Amino acid sequence: MKLKSVILIVLLFIGNVVFAEETKKYETITLTCPMASTPFSYFDDDDGQVKGSSIDLWRLWSEKTGIKIRLIPKIFQPAIDMVCSGEADAYAHYTRPDGQESCLTEVITLRNEYAYYFYHRGISVIKSTQDLKGFKIGVIKGTAPEEYLRKHLPDAVPAVYPGGRAMFDALSKKEIFIFLHQLQPALWLLKKYGLEQNFRFDTQMPLYTSTLSAAVKKGNTGLAEVIRQGMNLITADERASIERKWNITPVKTEDTLVISAPINIPPFMFLNTEGSPVGMFADIWKLWAQKTGRKIGFLQADTRKTGIEYVKTGRADIQGGLFYNSEEYEGMSFPPSFYEAGASIFFPLKYGKVSGIAELSGQSVGAVRGTYQERYLKKSHPDIRVAEFDSGEEMIYAARDGKIRGFISLSALAAYDMSRLGLSGEFGSLPGSLYTGRFSSGVLKENTELMSAVDKGFDLISNRELAEIEARWIPDPEKQYYKSRLNKIRLSAAEDSWLKNHRTLRVGVGTAFPPFQYMENGEFKGIASDYIDILTKRLGIRMEIVKNVSSFQQVLEMA
Repeated sequence: MKLKSVILIVLLFIGNVVFAEETKKYETITLTCPMASTPFSYFDDDDGQVKGSSIDLWRLWSEKTGIKIRLIPKIFQPAIDMVCSGEADAYAHYTRPDGQESCLTEVITLRNEYAYYFYHRGISVIKSTQDLKGFKIGVIKGTAPEEYLRKHLPDAVPAVYPGGRAMFDALSKKEIFIFLHQLQPALWLLKKYGLEQNFRFDTQMPLYTSTLSAAVKKGNTGLAEVIRQGMNLITADERASIERKWNITPVKTEDTLVISAPINIPPFMFLNTEGSPVGMFADIWKLWAQKTGRKIGFLQADTRKTGIEYVKTGRADIQGGLFYNSEEYEGMSFPPSFYEAGASIFFPLKYGKVSGIAELSGQSVGAVRGTYQERYLKKSHPDIRVAEFDSGEEMIYAARDGKIRGFISLSALAAYDMSRLGLSGEFGSLPGSLYTGRFSSGVLKENTELMSAVDKGFDLISNRELAEIEARWIPDPEKQYYKSRLNKIRLSAAEDSWLKNHRTLRVGVGTAFPPFQYMENGEFKGIASDYIDILTKRLGIRMEIVKNVSSFQQVLEMA
């Protein structure tokens, strides 16, 4: 056995012994939790029980560690004060206020959650936060949304409520028409109050991300380690089961495939104003389901990383549309790509035209943080200063206002966003594409059966059907991918893999069999030649003719 393996085993053994000894110190811990943080934790008036996804997670932690928990539901700050004063041992799911010091220390991340503005259907579409000026905006007292509103939109009129019930009562009575809240809690409460059809939100305007973490008082390292290791005992399937129970997402059953849907790449996939996944990829998957007879449901993924984690943790079966880069996605397998999209740099015309990327050397060009476009610029054009942004909208406005010279984006995504913001006529782009990326679905590498099922399902869909779907979402024929591929052949995963490693095929043919195959002025001619030309175009490969072959037997011997 190698020395490294022996050392690893010894360290794991020591760690387990230490963990076992630490757990013996805690027969019961007191856990505080927010009493009105649906669906994470809340007090149910009907039966007097504390419920929620975080509570279920902690109860499972209790089973794993053998440590009992005593729950004390409180409002946000009093719950924190109990841990700081020593009246409680831990906080169920803590979100640190932006930039503030705290007596608590985060132990382990439980989940991440986006926050949005939700607005009544009677209000015209809000294109930016500036459109919110003058409106009364509902927030809950002492929460991150209230802090965000006061800090980032000082011209707004905060309508502050003591709790979720009071705010949603005000929404029901039409006392306010806009509120700021985290996504899952908002969807839960809108559904509870029968308001889900009355309010909408823009998935392209996420305001911030909250990280929910288990937390203890600073310095309580022993309990912190017990909590961390206990949470790590919870399997991906167990976490997924809890998430499915509480999130407003499709329920995964044996006959339903859950597809992780990226919600921020319009027109490919995004949420409509009712919060449902729509777009070109959504329509393609619906057609796939129709062709295969499989039931599907969509699970919203706010980031590329989140979508992958949903598959890896079992919350989803398939990643529904990934800008494929094999280096990034360890443990995943990808059927052949089902779409390709080009990227370019866009610039505001009022500051002058940019004819080539070399003109941008030394200048600032925007990219959305964490995207392949950002990595591409930094790697391929290090002479360009990359300005990172949290959203495409923020980036486009920065370019319009002259804060950056331009921005990089997928062309279809940029066209959609600029049209939505009413800025299409103000921007130009570099000629052609900087690169073309492939979109593919993704499944766990060990799930070969599902990989095969996905692949075979796409074999049932014709390029003409895909072209019809694309035309609904990208009406400009010059920007349509499938229009030029109507006669192309779709390959299976195995065929695609083989051809990637054999980009040039050598074809041995007899040259003395006119009109089927013969030589004329040193060129290969005949019916076989025409077929080879067709295959070359449809497969996207190169076929090299091996000349001076006199018979079929000789071809076999050379193969």
